[in-house]
Amino acid sequence: MSLMSEEKNAKNEGAAATAEERSGKRHELLAAAKEAEARGDEKTAVAHYAELVSILEEKVVGQTAELQSAGDSLVARDNELALINSVQDGLAAQLDMQKIYNLLGDKIYEIFNAQAVSIATFDYDSKTVTGVYGIEDGVRHQKPSYPFGPGNYRLIEEKKALHLRDMEELKTVFPDWENEIIEGTVVTQTLLMVPLI
Repeated sequence: MSLMSEEKNAKNEGAAATAEERSGKRHELLAAAKEAEARGDEKTAVAHYAELVSILEEKVVGQTAELQSAGDSLVARDNELALINSVQDGLAAQLDMQKIYNLLGDKIYEIFNAQAVSIATFDYDSKTVTGVYGIEDGVRHQKPSYPFGPGNYRLIEEKKALHLRDMEELKTVFPDWENEIIEGTVVTQTLLMVPLI
């Protein structure tokens, strides 16, 4: 356990002990006030009740301060999120879609250290796929539009990732796969397609 963890645990244990002590004190005062009332000693009962009220007021003030602090933190977090959202909205308004595709494709290529990354859009009316981003081994490629294939329909209908692990699976889902290879690129051995629908 680290020194900071030990200090935090000691602080929490101290706070718990203090809370227990205060709770015990409240119970003692309440019992003493009731006992004084039972004896007919109103002056002592009132003194005990007054001390009890004072302790409870301190507790309310402390909890109110904690709630205010938590509320301030939530407001600050909400303001931070609003700022982030407004920056995102501003960026989206100023960037054209191609720049967004390029940014997204570059990040996917970098993060996953992929051999190749492609981003394509589907035109449902004309049933065509248009490559909007392509990179393989650091070289950009642009794939021309082509008609939907069985894999595209499957991706659209199932709305979930499609992972084809070998050439046999690739040819089953994309019978014309080898005809769709971009000149100057390597034939893909596995494929992961993820719909952004």
